[in-house]
Amino acid sequence: MPQREVRSGVVHLVMFLHSAIQAGTYIAAKRALGELSPFELALARFTLSGAVYGALLWFRRVRVARGDLLPLAALGVVAIPLNQGLFLTGLARTTAGHAALLYALTPIFVFLLARSRLGERATLAKVAGIAVAFGGVLVVLLARDVVSLAGLRSQLSGDLLVLLGVVAWAVYVVGGKPYAER
Repeated sequence: MPQREVRSGVVHLVMFLHSAIQAGTYIAAKRALGELSPFELALARFTLSGAVYGALLWFRRVRVARGDLLPLAALGVVAIPLNQGLFLTGLARTTAGHAALLYALTPIFVFLLARSRLGERATLAKVAGIAVAFGGVLVVLLARDVVSLAGLRSQLSGDLLVLLGVVAWAVYVVGGKPYAER
């Protein structure tokens, strides 16, 4: 099997695993919050992920340019304490369905920030894709009674914290794009 096909297969497997894990994040985190505080859950998650990624960087001998250290540290603050702190604290005050619905807004915020900060173009395909994806999530959640329009008011403080977490994640994604491209 040619090298290119193997690499493509690995990329698709990783994308599938990421999607499967991401899909269960809201329910698993909500359940864990029944036993742990948002701080304790975040500490456990990021201790494990920091060890895994630290090992990967060390084994691959990744070097970071000195000038990139401060911007990458700032992105780390946006991704971990801000995004995850807001997400977990908000999730403790709202439902997993609300959090999933609000995180479905991520592409919209990334799109808007990328347009304003990076000058990315708005194409019909991008706009249609965002609308279809968000509409699909909304239809599924409403059809399964995971979220009701009346229930959107009942956990407002949690919903607002989760929404701020979504905005923090969008800032991280757009701010990290130049580093990811390198």
